[in-house]
Amino acid sequence: MAILVSASFLSHGCAIYDKKPVSLEEATTDHRVKILTREGIKEKYRSIYFKNDGELYGLSNKKYPDTLEIIIPTEEVKVIHPRGSGYSKDMIKTIDGMSYTFDHYHIVNDSLVGKQFLKHRLEMPLSVETIEEIYLYNPKKSTAATVFLTIGSVATGLILLSLLTFSTDCYGQGCITFD
Repeated sequence: MAILVSASFLSHGCAIYDKKPVSLEEATTDHRVKILTREGIKEKYRSIYFKNDGELYGLSNKKYPDTLEIIIPTEEVKVIHPRGSGYSKDMIKTIDGMSYTFDHYHIVNDSLVGKQFLKHRLEMPLSVETIEEIYLYNPKKSTAATVFLTIGSVATGLILLSLLTFSTDCYGQGCITFD
């Protein structure tokens, strides 16, 4: 159990943001940020920035799924290397020397239809008027918190494990054993 909790902390980490709010100008210097809106909603962004048109945008912290579909006429396909034959995805090579990798493909009306499943961050327009406070992500504090939580969960797991496996000969003294 402790190993699973530790693995979870190590893989996801712990995002800690500074307690002191910063100015909009300071936040647009390629930092991860947490925005508190005037309505009390917390939003996290990979970065926020002004575009050339002067509008403020935020690059989402979360990745959103998308599908890219490519259609290749079957007469242009030279070779298909299916997934598992030394490739992690289906590899399609065409007669003109192009190579494509797909998560999935199928044949429709004399054409090969390949699909790539992508995850990308969304660029979202933001309104300066709705922002109450902005906080910068602090990677040093986040790393320290992750290490501390990992050590704590391992120690807790070891204590629980030792309690569950503790067994002794009590010589009739009424002790509790876990077998």
